[in-house]
Amino acid sequence: MLPRLAALLRSWFRSSRIDAELDEELRFHLERQVQANLEAGMSPAEARRAAALSLGGVEQIKEEARETRPGETARNLARDVVYGARLLRRSPAFTAASVTIVALGIGAVTAIFSVVYGVVLRPLPYREPERLVALWTRAPRLGLSHALPNAADYRDWRAQNHVFEDIALVRYLANFNLTDGGEPERVLGARVSANLFAVLGVTPALGRTFTEDEDEIGHDDVVLLSDGLWRRRFAADPSIVGRQIRLSGIPHTVIGVMRPDFQYPGREFQVWKPLTVDPNELARKTVQNYLVVGRLKRGVSVAAAQSEMDAIARRLEATYPMNREIGAEVVPLLADVVNPVRPALLMLLGAVGCLLLVACLNLSSLFGARAITRTREFAVRRTLGASRGRLAAQALAEVAPILALGGALGVIAGVWAVKAFIPLAPAGLPRVESIAVNAPVLAFSVSMLALTGIVAGLVPAVQAWRSDIAGATREGGRSAAGGRGQSRAGSLLVVAQVALTVPLLVGAGLLAQSFAALSAVDPGFRADNVLSLHLAIPRSKYPKDQDVAAFCGRILEQVSSVPGVAAAGMVNRLPLAGAQIGSVEFDRSSEAEAVVDWRTITPGYVEAIGIPLREGRLFTERDTETAPPVGLVDERIARAIWPGESALGKRFRIPVAGLPWVEIVGVVGHV
Repeated sequence: MLPRLAALLRSWFRSSRIDAELDEELRFHLERQVQANLEAGMSPAEARRAAALSLGGVEQIKEEARETRPGETARNLARDVVYGARLLRRSPAFTAASVTIVALGIGAVTAIFSVVYGVVLRPLPYREPERLVALWTRAPRLGLSHALPNAADYRDWRAQNHVFEDIALVRYLANFNLTDGGEPERVLGARVSANLFAVLGVTPALGRTFTEDEDEIGHDDVVLLSDGLWRRRFAADPSIVGRQIRLSGIPHTVIGVMRPDFQYPGREFQVWKPLTVDPNELARKTVQNYLVVGRLKRGVSVAAAQSEMDAIARRLEATYPMNREIGAEVVPLLADVVNPVRPALLMLLGAVGCLLLVACLNLSSLFGARAITRTREFAVRRTLGASRGRLAAQALAEVAPILALGGALGVIAGVWAVKAFIPLAPAGLPRVESIAVNAPVLAFSVSMLALTGIVAGLVPAVQAWRSDIAGATREGGRSAAGGRGQSRAGSLLVVAQVALTVPLLVGAGLLAQSFAALSAVDPGFRADNVLSLHLAIPRSKYPKDQDVAAFCGRILEQVSSVPGVAAAGMVNRLPLAGAQIGSVEFDRSSEAEAVVDWRTITPGYVEAIGIPLREGRLFTERDTETAPPVGLVDERIARAIWPGESALGKRFRIPVAGLPWVEIVGVVGHV
């Protein structure tokens, strides 16, 4: 390899000397042939002419000799790129238009693929994330295909399976009032089983995680902080481990701080506490407020795990009457996290890909229009010995300066767009913290840039390949060479652009129409002039339900007395803030049970949020003391359960032992 390397370096850095040696060698051969012709009796003029004819085209010989030198392809490419840059400098308008087209296309692709890769494609930040799965409950009888499991089923799944290394339990959406380190603040937390961190394969940045005995009632006064909360609230103080903070009025010892990339179950979670399960939940098998995540054993597939869980579900169905027609669903954890947004993001990426292809065709049209003006130049180059492949390579290389400049501007624009998008990302978009212009995104952008160059340089390359030497060198040859071929190529480009642009325009129009239609939908309530606040009432201070009710009553009384307040009420979950779905039994001639969304409200809530009353009455303060208890249903449920009848006086109940039937006293509009 050393002689090859030496020859390559000599070809690159001593090219003038090599060319001089080539000229000298050709002159030597020419003079020898001339001398031979003179000795054969030719005149000096005839001898030199005959020698030149026998030797052939000197410039062609030089070109062929240069092509055999090591690294000559790279040298030719560099010369072509430099020549293309000079052409662009002489045509600033053409350059500006071409660079803008490339920058817009690459910028859009970089920005959108950053989102797609960060949300959909990037592996989860856990150890061997491909082995992690989420477990859900399936209840076809109740119309549930993806429901939250209960603690009792989790206990049986963990005890009876042979396919998981372990299974962890999480109860999310636990709100706490943090009163240390600054102003009182409401933080979102999760209660997790002690083995969650081992299942996910994560370790804290500071301190430790939970132990098994901290899952027991009375030993759960410890807490883990998120990296964001630790830095924002406690100034990244490393001595936070071991300190006590108050959550909802109860002292908790901080035992650790998690790493920045740990954001399970979501990026909005800021504290984690040990999960203590009420023994009644294990006995009654009713409450479904949990997430279950498991780690598969090595070599076990998701299909094998699903088969095992189906067998366990059949055994549980035979043991527990409440598990009738209830199964389990095993879903890869990454798919479980991103499935709600995957179709929309991939469709958006496809639309941007079509947009980039339209930009490629536009760029190809510009270069093709310029190529037609250079037909005579291509013909002269071929006359001087350039091959068609050499001309096609030159045409492609001349696109390189446009790609380099436009690509750089496009990537910069993509980085800016991503930084602007992250703070404005929808609240439901998962894994926002993973969105960034990183190495895989740049690799994808570079590959799209290369594709852009190939498509854009295709037409001028074909023009160079098809250049007609005889036609181009005749008077008027320029128009003869370009006419029909260029017209046909231009027509094909226009057809392709229209074929790609029309679906994009139709899709954009349908999207705008859908947005307008959604904006016109009546949500069933009036949000104008309505303000909301969220409370996490500490049960340490208000242990009984009556204490909580009295506290809420005092708040509502004081809020209602504020000048300008027309009505005030409380609800356990606002509209459009997620469903609280459960099975409900309805009292009617034939047995009826349905899965519905339900809310718990105080008097004044319906009036405050503007839900219309269709029939009957609303709640009053006296209703909390009535027996039997009273409730409201919406008009859609009333029509579905009691078609052609009034729902007033009918009853419903949540099918939990000990809960009474509820008498319907009013029907309100559907929200």
